[in-house]
Amino acid sequence: MRIQVIVENKVFRSGLIAEHGLSLLGEIGGKRFLFDLGQSQDVFLNNCRKLGVNIEDVDFVFLSHGHYDHTGSLALLPDLVSSHTVLYAHSLIRTGKYKKEGKRLRYVGLPDVDWDRLTDSCMVDLAFPCRRIDENLFLSGSIPDYGYPKMISPYYVLKDGEVDEFNDEVCLYCLVKEEVVILTGCSHRGILNIVSHAREKLSLPVRAIIGGFHLQGLPEEELERVVSELERLGVKELYPLHCTGVEEACWIKRRFSGKCEVKGCGDEIVFS
Repeated sequence: MRIQVIVENKVFRSGLIAEHGLSLLGEIGGKRFLFDLGQSQDVFLNNCRKLGVNIEDVDFVFLSHGHYDHTGSLALLPDLVSSHTVLYAHSLIRTGKYKKEGKRLRYVGLPDVDWDRLTDSCMVDLAFPCRRIDENLFLSGSIPDYGYPKMISPYYVLKDGEVDEFNDEVCLYCLVKEEVVILTGCSHRGILNIVSHAREKLSLPVRAIIGGFHLQGLPEEELERVVSELERLGVKELYPLHCTGVEEACWIKRRFSGKCEVKGCGDEIVFS
């Protein structure tokens, strides 16, 4: 299994552009997929071009949740994908999402998308429970509450003003030699809840987590609890990206007893 970072908050290579967003290109079992689509079209297209990524070759596109920094290039898909491509997302992803800023609400959801044109260009699957997508790929469905903290903020709300519980958030569970590699967009439902869900549904150990852990701003004692519990749950490798926070990712790298690497745009992660 191979994962390449297309869009991320950090970059260490010339020619690539970093932004607050996430997009990963994966390859496993002869299938290629995109997990999230970054924030802006220009950055996504630039990095794909520089890295030699041909979107027409992608078999699956997965959207982790309906925030702008993960779906920014969605409107481009009709011009990029092949008819065999399948787009997977939760059925609630089209629910309007907003952020409270004083007395106003700022829209932070999906970009404007011509859904009719999108469904004409590729297959779109918006309704599912946890299920197998391919021989080595499972989509999580909604992440239940296993009693661990969730990263739910009262400032993120739905159109009716209710707090967004991120019931549209999904993760990708990849099978590598009887172990699970988790891809997560932002972990709003809680990184420990996500690990617990993968372990329960697949009855396999979790080897690694790649993506946004949503730990930015947490005090050290809370970070310590997260790291200790990840170790207790048997996770061996961490690749914190995006909303994890730079200082928090570095702190985790120092304290986590397993492997922890901080990656940027263009970097690769290979599991053999």
